[in-house]
Amino acid sequence: MSKLVFCRYYGAFIAFNRYTYTVCPFGKATQTKKSGGGDTNLGNFKGFTGKKDKYSEMKFEGGLKCWNGPQRSMTVTLICGGEVAVKDVKEPSMCEYTMTMTTPARCSLDQIEIHDEL
Repeated sequence: MSKLVFCRYYGAFIAFNRYTYTVCPFGKATQTKKSGGGDTNLGNFKGFTGKKDKYSEMKFEGGLKCWNGPQRSMTVTLICGGEVAVKDVKEPSMCEYTMTMTTPARCSLDQIEIHDEL
C-alpha cells in the first residue's frame, strides 16, 4: 500500500482556529491557513516515541524553519476512539506543536463494542 493511500485511510484532518492540520502517519504533518496559501511542513514522521507504550505517540521532525526560530516539529498523542480524528492542537513553544488524535488502533479489546450480527 502506498503512503498516499495509507494517509487517505489512516490520516487525520482538522480545521482548528485559523488553520487546517493534516497528519499522515509514516508521512508528514502540515498546517494550512484557511484563508488560502500553501502547506507549511510541521515535520516528517520520525517514529513512535511513547514512554510507557511506544505506540502511544508519534513524532514529526524537520519541518519548515521558523523565522528566527527552530525547525517546526509536532508530537501526536494517540488515544482510543471510535474513529480517526484530531481532538486538540496546541503550540506550547514556538514552532513546536502538540496534537491529540483518536484512533481505533489504540483501543484494547475490552474497549471495543463487538457485534455478532451481520
